[in-house]
Amino acid sequence: MPIEPRARRCARLLLHLLEQGRVSPAEAARITEVAPRAARRDLELLAELLPLRPARWGRHRYWYLDPGFGARNLGVLDRISLLVGKEITSFLQGTALHDGLWRVEDELRDGVSPRYARHFDRKFRHHPEPARSYREQTELLDDLLDALLRERRVHIVHRPAGGEPTERRDLEPLTLVVYRRALYLLVRRPDGAIRRYAVDRIESLERGEPFDYPRDWDPDAELGHAFGFFASGPAERIRLRFTSRVAPYVRARHWHRTQQLQDISDGSIELTMHTSGRELVRFALEWGAQCRVLEPRWLVEEVREELRKAADSYGPQSSIHEHDQVQTEH
Repeated sequence: MPIEPRARRCARLLLHLLEQGRVSPAEAARITEVAPRAARRDLELLAELLPLRPARWGRHRYWYLDPGFGARNLGVLDRISLLVGKEITSFLQGTALHDGLWRVEDELRDGVSPRYARHFDRKFRHHPEPARSYREQTELLDDLLDALLRERRVHIVHRPAGGEPTERRDLEPLTLVVYRRALYLLVRRPDGAIRRYAVDRIESLERGEPFDYPRDWDPDAELGHAFGFFASGPAERIRLRFTSRVAPYVRARHWHRTQQLQDISDGSIELTMHTSGRELVRFALEWGAQCRVLEPRWLVEEVREELRKAADSYGPQSSIHEHDQVQTEH
């Protein structure tokens, strides 16, 4: 076999390994368009030159590239961005989605010169918001990732909030979504419907038979019309008016792909979107008196009702003053 064609094949395999981290003999043969035996010899040649190791995952054999290999070829800013990314994904600590960054942390730091490494832990800080913990679901997450990557159906037991556990069988895992520092799974049911499950509410998971991953599946189209993650009905016109006090903060952020902003003469700003979802109620409430819902009507009523309940929970103003006086006397 001529050396040049084999060199090109090995280069293609190396690019695949740098991107994916592993390759099976069958994948190697498909990538390089040669017989499996020739592909195996190419992998053996690469293993003589690089930290490439054979291993098994289930019934399948793979060749893995040492995770530290890529780190040794990174620049200073590349290393720093990965170290900062490790902190951002800290809510996944203990799972395979996060621990890969921990394994190469020392090597990433070693590659940053002392001049730039001084006071590193104080120069970059990720101040975490409340996050869900998956420490008790590490094995479940490993099985889920295996099913997602190998395109295998899953059977789960799911407990909805305030409900009883329900068994769901023959679900096709399509996309794992990170939203508000929590994990959600988009699946296709046997009837073709797309459903969303919070991973922390999955009590058990078993892997099933392989399935054909849909070529026309578009997670962005599925998630795009919702405000946030949870959709409820078709998109509709949403209008919110914000006072001049918070207008700069509203203007500074991108809230939805359909948003339009209109400045009002008194300094306030109007936000219009075509979207849907129960999270709109929470979004309006977060701004308190600085936000007024203009439409649709159901959103106006729900926000008004939540504000009324909140005010009622504090009782009459006189009762609050009397309580404060008693506290002061004691």
